[in-house]
Amino acid sequence: MCEHFVDVISETITYLSERGYEVVRVNACREVSDVLVHRDDNLHYWWDITVHIWDVENIDDLLRLQDSLREHLRGVFGDDVMAKYRVYLWGV
Repeated sequence: MCEHFVDVISETITYLSERGYEVVRVNACREVSDVLVHRDDNLHYWWDITVHIWDVENIDDLLRLQDSLREHLRGVFGDDVMAKYRVYLWGV
């Protein structure tokens, strides 16, 4: 598992909770690029993390929240770490 995996998920949940959103489920899937130089090369994989939250009124609100979250995570962890994570929000 990636070094910052739990930290990224924890920070995501905290960020959303502080803004009044209830996280109901988190899914994570490791994706691998088509170009694989070495089997364990960290540069060629990333994590897709989908976070399901309650009470999002419309898609525009969800997209704004997702953009805001991504900027926040980049500020906390930096571009190098966040290059290995793709965080998506899903309203339920």
